[in-house]
Formats: sequence, C-alpha cells, structure tokens
Amino acid sequence: MVHHYIRGTYYDLGFQIGGTHAELIRYLVRQYATYHAPLPKPSRCRQLDRAVTYLAEHFPWAVEELRGYGEGCGLGFDVLAFMLCFGFGRKKALSEGCS
Repeated sequence: MVHHYIRGTYYDLGFQIGGTHAELIRYLVRQYATYHAPLPKPSRCRQLDRAVTYLAEHFPWAVEELRGYGEGCGLGFDVLAFMLCFGFGRKKALSEGCS
C-alpha cells in the first residue's frame, strides 16, 4: 500500500499522486477506451468546456487537483476530465456536440 505525505496546493496533490500511479491511471484509461467507448479525438469539446466551467465555478479545488492528476500521469487534463464527466456508464462514443 502506498501512503502519500503531500504538502502544497490541490494541483500539487494531484500531480504527485498522478505521477506515483501513472501506470495504473493510463491502464484504466486504455481499458475504458477499449471495452466501453472510445475517447474523443484531442480536439475541443463544447460539452466538456461547459462541464469544466461549471465545475470550476462550484468546485475549483477539484478542477485543480484533476489538472495535477492529468499532468502527473502524462495523459493531460482533458482526457481525465472527459472520463469523469461523461465516461462512466457510456456505451458508445459521444459525438454530438464535440468538434
């Protein structure tokens, strides 16, 4: 079991944990994309922009922590944000509204 002793901002927390568990996070994203639905191409998604704007207004610490996770594991913020906002329970690609 890994125990984390982290100081700093919410971003720092996410970055350190994302870096520590980078292999596991990347594996989970690959498995999700393989068995559930593909993630969108790395272009901007209007639905994701709206969701992140809402989250940033109401839960700014969570957005900063997620940015840290994304950068710490090397996948980037958009991939993790998309999975958390739209991914779970989805059986097909989200194509409407993403361009």
